[in-house]
Amino acid sequence: MNHWKVYVSSAVFVTVTILKLLLPEQTAYARQEVVELIDMDIDYREIAVQVGKVVTDDSVQQVFDYLQDKSNEVFGETVTIPEVTPALECTPIPTLIVPPTPTESYVQAQEPPQNVLAAVEAFQSSQEAYVGYATPETVSYANLIIPFSYSSPISGVKSSGFGYRVHPIEGEVRFHYGTDYAAEEGTPITAFADGQVSMTGYEKGYGNFVEITHADGWKTLYAHCSEVNVNWYQNVKMGDVIALAGATGETTGPHLHLELMHDGFYTNPEFFF
Repeated sequence: MNHWKVYVSSAVFVTVTILKLLLPEQTAYARQEVVELIDMDIDYREIAVQVGKVVTDDSVQQVFDYLQDKSNEVFGETVTIPEVTPALECTPIPTLIVPPTPTESYVQAQEPPQNVLAAVEAFQSSQEAYVGYATPETVSYANLIIPFSYSSPISGVKSSGFGYRVHPIEGEVRFHYGTDYAAEEGTPITAFADGQVSMTGYEKGYGNFVEITHADGWKTLYAHCSEVNVNWYQNVKMGDVIALAGATGETTGPHLHLELMHDGFYTNPEFFF
């Protein structure tokens, strides 16, 4: 027999014995059920359930009264159990702010706006040189409508687009999962939309970065920041300054690397700006 079964059996029979002295009729059935469960290889939680079936508020009070009387007989005085104050009070993680209300244009839209469709067509044309390369499994161009208000996160010029390109440092063709916007060091970076900061930190490639979770499965990531001005789980509004542009991580100069994701799939930020 396993050690845990010995310990559980002992504790259960002590409890049942005390209950039997106080509640003989109510514990007869429970004792039989517990014996059968222990003989079988049953989860100890099932044993506790059977004992619990005969334990009511009144019966628990009777057990405590019985133990208190026995304590008085042995020690000659009432033994009280001091209240234990938790040493650490945990603060719950704040929940995501109320998702943005879908804009009127989104509610009425049956298909993506013409400017978005035009941007998709322009992107496809720009990728014709890499027609032999398959689209990565983590990339999708299916979601072309964002159901809330959003804005450009930086005042800058696109320096490197989304999709396949010749890597500026490695010199080989690789897929670029975001869009780079050249900007002077210290240029404010603002939140793309209302949301909650889901991650901040430093990574060798990204440098200092911020990730924000938005409504409806959308996320944005802002990389190569010189400074990060928000904390994990902080709620932010569209246009709030969250970081400053920089050149941390693997980069050839100061800029913002922006990634846009929906339900875990990368999509092209340029479709929406």
